[in-house]
Amino acid sequence: MFWKRTLSVLALGFLLLAALAAETAPEPGTAAVPEAIGNFIQGLNENSYGLARNWISPDFNLPQVPSEVREPVFKQLFAQWPVKITSYSVTDVKKGAGYTDYTLQAKLGARDMQIIFTLDKKGRVQECSLFSLQAAATGSKQIPVTYAEIPIEMYKGVILCDGEVDGVKGKFLLDTGAPTLVLNSPPQSDSSRVVLSLSAGAGGASPGMDVRQVKVAKWGGGTKLDFSAITMDLSHLANPDSLNFLGIIGMDMLEPYETHIDVKNLRLYLYALDAEGNYIDPQVSHKFRKKVAFTMDMHLPTFKIKLGKLKVLVGLDTGASSNTLPVQLFEPLKDLYESTAADSALGIGSEYFEVKTAVLRHCEIAGENYPGMSFAFVDNPTLSGVEVLKAEGLLGSPFYTRQRIALNYRKKLLGIF
Repeated sequence: MFWKRTLSVLALGFLLLAALAAETAPEPGTAAVPEAIGNFIQGLNENSYGLARNWISPDFNLPQVPSEVREPVFKQLFAQWPVKITSYSVTDVKKGAGYTDYTLQAKLGARDMQIIFTLDKKGRVQECSLFSLQAAATGSKQIPVTYAEIPIEMYKGVILCDGEVDGVKGKFLLDTGAPTLVLNSPPQSDSSRVVLSLSAGAGGASPGMDVRQVKVAKWGGGTKLDFSAITMDLSHLANPDSLNFLGIIGMDMLEPYETHIDVKNLRLYLYALDAEGNYIDPQVSHKFRKKVAFTMDMHLPTFKIKLGKLKVLVGLDTGASSNTLPVQLFEPLKDLYESTAADSALGIGSEYFEVKTAVLRHCEIAGENYPGMSFAFVDNPTLSGVEVLKAEGLLGSPFYTRQRIALNYRKKLLGIF
């Protein structure tokens, strides 16, 4: 049985406790505000990111959201904003070096609250306190390593490694298809948690996303101290419960390193990089048999492969236990099939759906054929949970288990040994 872990970056939209306020008819603002703030509020009220887009600074700060996925997060955030800001007026203005803070007294539905907007020197919105969660108020300190050799294990076609969160030991899933660290947190009643959002992902609605304060998180790639982590119920990805599944190690935790995945020897090697993607240790040197330049499709490394005469853009996803292609290619590629079958996939809503699979006799990567690899044919929205991804398919464990590979985000280079 094939199953694919899907982390919908759309689910990272920051919906606050203001979502609980009752919605009322809009009223005009009681005081003039800068044009950028007015358009930002109008975009929220009309659930239209397009109305606010040109008034948002490229340096806008969304807590916990990597810059690579900011655009789709904004789109979902505005589309799902649940309550009207019915009145607002400026109560205070503070100018700093290159920025200006505006404090507004506002009414969100039936609730009165204070909102602080920060505008950059061009008058665009750079920060908004609506999205600055109280749970994310503390700073964090990350202690990386310069080199690490980490034992791994394969579980249902994905990579697991040891880790620890606030003294609790368990397993992390290594996932280059996820943008950031996400902790597993089954649903529970806990007043210290903040529910952020619900979203429609593969197979149905995804669990609510929370914020949890973490004192210490450890894995082979280093230690992170005093930070707020995104959490959601990921327990359907790793059963039985005895596995003690801690969560997902995503792109942002791997980006400081050249990450070598050696499934044959069940090892993960991390080599610290400088800003240009060169090894910090000058004595480190590797000779790759093949090199593949990739581009970033939001958080996903993507490159083209050849299936017969057809070129297809795919993403490298270590969280995928199967290679995937769009269902529209099932018939056009039939001359390449060694065999076909029907299988099942697990969506983010813990529901299974049927997919077609085929073993291909030709799959060319960096000029080399990889015969006998199986692909599951799925709808693109089901594949990614995000329609804005350009990648048509994924290369998962059937690819990276064949040989040792190295992933360097800073040089945008995939090395094949």
